[in-house]
Amino acid sequence: MFKLLQGFVLRVSLYITYGYLVKVEHSDKCKLFDEITHVENIIVRLRGHSSNLQDYLPILRFIPFGKKTEMANNFRDRRDIYMAKFINGLKEKMLNGEDYEESIVSKALRGCPEFPEVTEDELKSVCLTMVSAGLDNTPLVLNHILGHLSQPITGAAMQEVAITEILKQYGDLETAYNECCAEYKVDYVEALLKEGLRYFSVLPTSLPRATSKDIIYRDAVIPKGTIMFMNAFAANHDTRHFENPYYFEPFRYLDANKKLKVMEEGTNLFTFGAGSRMCAGSHLAMKEMYVALTRLLILYKIEQPLDRKNLMELNPFKLNSIPDSVAIEPFEFKVRLKVRDQKTFQRLVGVEPLI
Repeated sequence: MFKLLQGFVLRVSLYITYGYLVKVEHSDKCKLFDEITHVENIIVRLRGHSSNLQDYLPILRFIPFGKKTEMANNFRDRRDIYMAKFINGLKEKMLNGEDYEESIVSKALRGCPEFPEVTEDELKSVCLTMVSAGLDNTPLVLNHILGHLSQPITGAAMQEVAITEILKQYGDLETAYNECCAEYKVDYVEALLKEGLRYFSVLPTSLPRATSKDIIYRDAVIPKGTIMFMNAFAANHDTRHFENPYYFEPFRYLDANKKLKVMEEGTNLFTFGAGSRMCAGSHLAMKEMYVALTRLLILYKIEQPLDRKNLMELNPFKLNSIPDSVAIEPFEFKVRLKVRDQKTFQRLVGVEPLI
């Protein structure tokens, strides 16, 4: 399931960025898709700030030894190959008038009033961010939410509320399936996403930031250039702001009418960071997750696996298979997808359901 969610996110990112439709069908050998997901996952692991001594002893960066240095060079080269493929392929399409002109790179290269003038290096940086930034994190959050929805009692109850609200807002499941891409309508689905982001906290210590000036905090001076980490997991589970923080409860974000509460000053979760340096892709990630989760709920009932030993562990730390990685990567677990309505599935997807 995680691989399929990765395929969805990568396909969206590459189309928005280059107008490129990558092949991600689960039944096919999709070499480019497999290469990108593998390379980006290894690079994320190499960046683990709790395990990489080069982050704390800079002199080690200049000593050419050790497997990590060799791996970093190797995977950087492999990344450069597919990133060059995308940009060069687009330039060739532009010469032939075959490119998707609304893509980010097409607009940037043609010159567009919406976009400031960017250098080649700046454009490469933007493209790299679009391809790699949400490739693991967004699918991991969705995957975790599905794990909660597969829990025998609580999961079924949450799905029942979600379907009721989807029908209330869209009228019928087919309309919901087609129109959920256009706008957010179901506050309960948004609340599920927010709770998944809060509870899971996929980047528990967020990403490193450097102070741009000296900061005085409680009579201590934090010098300019100090690398700092935000403990997003602790903030997302602070009992002063979240009642029963280790309980998965979407209703904490809703009022009595199942509408999202008006956000107070500041933020109500820290998974995307906070302030001017919070994740620039948060809006895209939320839209992707809203569409994916809404459509999954429309098509399937998400049930517990046949063997209860394959249920997802609810504690994010206990389920983490790679503790020294930047992101929480869970041990393998399973969910059972049961088609909600056979005729609706066939009309919407165009094929006979396998389940």
